[in-house]
Amino acid sequence: MTKYNKLKCWIKYKVFHIKRTPEQTQEFWNKAEDDNWNKYKEGIEKSEFLGSLLHLIPLTFNDSILELGCNVGRNLNYLRTKGYKNLTGVELNKEAVKNSLKGFKIFDSSIEDFLKKSETKYGLIFTMAVLEHLPKKSEWVFAEMSKRAKYILTIEDEKSLNKICFPRNYKKIFESLGMKQIYECGCEGVHLTLTKGFKARVFQH
Repeated sequence: MTKYNKLKCWIKYKVFHIKRTPEQTQEFWNKAEDDNWNKYKEGIEKSEFLGSLLHLIPLTFNDSILELGCNVGRNLNYLRTKGYKNLTGVELNKEAVKNSLKGFKIFDSSIEDFLKKSETKYGLIFTMAVLEHLPKKSEWVFAEMSKRAKYILTIEDEKSLNKICFPRNYKKIFESLGMKQIYECGCEGVHLTLTKGFKARVFQH
């Protein structure tokens, strides 16, 4: 692809990102392929990677932890097996919620609707390949996350730009909201789905 064509593609998706509504994004993920939830149960390496990052955060097993975009709850289930007890997830795909793993509460909701309705605060809010899909009109979510969490952990693709993935620097975003980044690393080698553009970041108030 020539530089000119790359620029055209970049402009196309930036415009798409600006115009896309939260409802369009939610509809896309709620209609994701029928067995997507089943495939998500695979990839325990990603949950183990998440667990290794939690050692950087002084959480007790009773501290409240929220995962935004948890699918069937693979990550939450892994944390449950490690002793964490106060676990909550949010997932808008109804098939994923219906077939979710047990031992924690999963709210059948979009991230936007959940944060509008709930004022609960958490010791940790984390995401894995979720915030990258939020359109520009949903960026208010970041401020709400910052208000609700003592710690935030993001594992997100910060480079890709296409119809469902929008690049952002989460260090700039959460530090502009008063949080401090205390750790970052690349994710290559963890799992084939965590490609070169992925960064893991930990923030604290």
